[in-house]
Amino acid sequence: MRSSRRRAFPDIELTPLIDVLFILIIFFVVTTSFVRSQLVIDLPSGKGTSITGSPVVISVDPEGNFAFENAPMTREEALSLAEESSRNNKDILIAGDNKTPYGTIASLLDDIRARGVDKVSLALGGNTSP
Repeated sequence: MRSSRRRAFPDIELTPLIDVLFILIIFFVVTTSFVRSQLVIDLPSGKGTSITGSPVVISVDPEGNFAFENAPMTREEALSLAEESSRNNKDILIAGDNKTPYGTIASLLDDIRARGVDKVSLALGGNTSP
């Protein structure tokens, strides 16, 4: 004869699963906010010639922070990446903020040229003429 008792199924506790899900969401939100960090540069206005192709950009903000292709880094790292890019026949473009001291941009340009990089230009905002 069969027993009339039903088999009891264990209950699954969802609270720890929801906690883990929220931690993963927070992790991805925080890491994507770090990826998008970049320097905001207000270029000085002026007239110049356009560069053909796509040069690599070294940005310098008023506080003296450097970025290479929008990736924040130290001055030495930016210089070595500029030298490596030059070996790969890439033009270098220095985008210095309007409020960055002139000496910072001039010494950066001098250091890049001292490493044998010939194709270095300064970025200008405003009107450019060919």
